[in-house]
Amino acid sequence: MKYSILILLLVVSISMRSQEPILSMMKMVPQVQRINPALYNDSLNYISLPGISNFNFELEAQGLKLNDVSNSLYDNDDAAAIWDDLAESLSSNNSIAFNAKTTILGLGIKIKNGFFSFEAIHRTSGQIQFSNSFADLRYIQSDFVIPSGEINSQPELEIDALSYNEYKFGYAHQITPKLRVGASFKFLSGISYVDSEDMGIDIQYNEETGGLIQTKGQLAISGPFDYSHNNNHSVNDISFKNNLSVNDLLITNNTGLAFDFGANYDITDKLNINVAITEIGSIKWKSYNLYESNQTFVLDQNTVLQGTNMGSFMADSLSKALELKVENTSKKQKLNTTLNTNINYQLLKWLKLGVNYSSTSVYDDRHNQMTFMADFSRKEFSAFIIGYSISNINGNSLNLGTSARLLKVIQFYAFADKMENMFKDSSEVSSLSIRGGINVVF
Repeated sequence: MKYSILILLLVVSISMRSQEPILSMMKMVPQVQRINPALYNDSLNYISLPGISNFNFELEAQGLKLNDVSNSLYDNDDAAAIWDDLAESLSSNNSIAFNAKTTILGLGIKIKNGFFSFEAIHRTSGQIQFSNSFADLRYIQSDFVIPSGEINSQPELEIDALSYNEYKFGYAHQITPKLRVGASFKFLSGISYVDSEDMGIDIQYNEETGGLIQTKGQLAISGPFDYSHNNNHSVNDISFKNNLSVNDLLITNNTGLAFDFGANYDITDKLNINVAITEIGSIKWKSYNLYESNQTFVLDQNTVLQGTNMGSFMADSLSKALELKVENTSKKQKLNTTLNTNINYQLLKWLKLGVNYSSTSVYDDRHNQMTFMADFSRKEFSAFIIGYSISNINGNSLNLGTSARLLKVIQFYAFADKMENMFKDSSEVSSLSIRGGINVVF
């Protein structure tokens, strides 16, 4: 129990930072409708199969390098050595952002001047921000010995995480030979939500004089968890349910609605512009617990010196620091709305140039990104795209995307950002991105 709360936060915290500019040039790929519901290929109907039709995994670290994590795990056999290595590699401010997205099922079919589509998607996104003194929390475990018998530390931690299913119904219609509009209606089913505010711990301890632990902050949790509280409403345990049901994972009582709107216009035979606004909506979390931490615990050096493990005492103290303030209330969580504009020009038969601008609201930030792209493909159902993105949040990056049609019914596509990482020393790499899939087209 003593560590389950901390483990829960780390596991659930798994922010959609990428805005997938390369995909905006791939009109032959059905998943382009996630960027703009007015985009589709006139010649293709499609079926998207579970797992293989869309896999999306993105991980980005700031401050902490991914190579430091892998080296710590590879070079050390015991937990104490791993944590000590990681503690040395942390910057003053660190963050880890994670995004995963996969198709549960999808299909699309063209009927006369309209295109109907349905897609079920699972999304998980979040970010965790922490100070370098966060590593001092390793002393809450009984296996760790406090160095020099003294701690003076103020670990800080911020968590935002969201996991939900999206059931999308889309329709696009050819208004005129040059103008096409589209819209998507989405039913959202929330699975889990974690949000913290101003969480921190002040640890002052000396083996000769004792010390204090002071906690602060708020933590909100909703999802398939079992909660156990003491008589004074402090947390005894928070853990995942032992027997998860279909309702816990597919259709929950945490529901919401969202909409996408888009338009595609051919200015000339070679020049095209398309604009969309997506993810307009929210999820209402109906089984939502709010915890507050504002406690002070005295550390008696006599008790510690007589054999009570300091780490064990801290673990007990931290678990008692979370006090239930509001139980089973509701809260509305807005999605990250994105404005996406794309202009492309067919310069040569084998060369199409494009510019994409996207702006996304992510928590309290606005992510703006401009991408310049070139598609070097001669065939209608294939693509080989190189792009360069300029972002106010993620920095500049080299992007690559490709698509091909095999045996007339199998469509493969893949794309990635941060391709410049291939030319960097592994110690400088701070992000990982794997995205792509296989569709059945006809």
